[in-house]
Amino acid sequence: MKQDILEVSRTPIYPVGKKIELDERAFRYCKSGLTYLGGFRGWGNGNLTSLRSVLLSVEAPVGSTSLLVTDAVGAAAHDYKDGWLTVENAVVGPISHIYRIKDNDATVTGVTKVYLYRPTGDINVAGVAIPDWRTVVCVPWIDLTLGDYFWGQTWGPCFGYYSGAEPGIAQNRRELYFSSDGCLHTEEEGGAGQVRAGTLLPETDGVTVGGGGAFYRLELTP
Repeated sequence: MKQDILEVSRTPIYPVGKKIELDERAFRYCKSGLTYLGGFRGWGNGNLTSLRSVLLSVEAPVGSTSLLVTDAVGAAAHDYKDGWLTVENAVVGPISHIYRIKDNDATVTGVTKVYLYRPTGDINVAGVAIPDWRTVVCVPWIDLTLGDYFWGQTWGPCFGYYSGAEPGIAQNRRELYFSSDGCLHTEEEGGAGQVRAGTLLPETDGVTVGGGGAFYRLELTP
């Protein structure tokens, strides 16, 4: 490997999203949108340059391979490369379309040109722009700064720190979820819609030992 799972790079060595498998674990190549100093906590894209619905700046005919879209973030060239784009036709249905982004130009006066891997369908009338809230997509093994490229674990045996009740204390509570700070908590402590982290692995006896972390099977993306 040109870049180990314990190394960061300031320039991309692999395409973002590339998958590797090591023993029983899966990793995806990522770009950090924020500084990360958590260590073994769930991590999501913090710069709002991920999946969202957008307004078309200029209507695009069916079969277009590039789109001009509104962009309040102010992306640099290649920021959206190999990412995803959703566009909604609010008149017919409404109908939503999802496209993989091949590349993008830098934002100029609030408009970004994105290039797509496949031609578009009928998206001439776009819906309302809806920025996303952060969703856990991986567990980094190392500290990160804004713009670092790294391998984030998405599947397999993993270690994490928990908040609240220790996992395994209550009977039949083996599922784990990510809290807002990326720590783990048990099912009964999570509100509706929390991101599921995976399943606690060790056998437990219901005795509180206090502190520490949890060994679990991470189950985000195989």
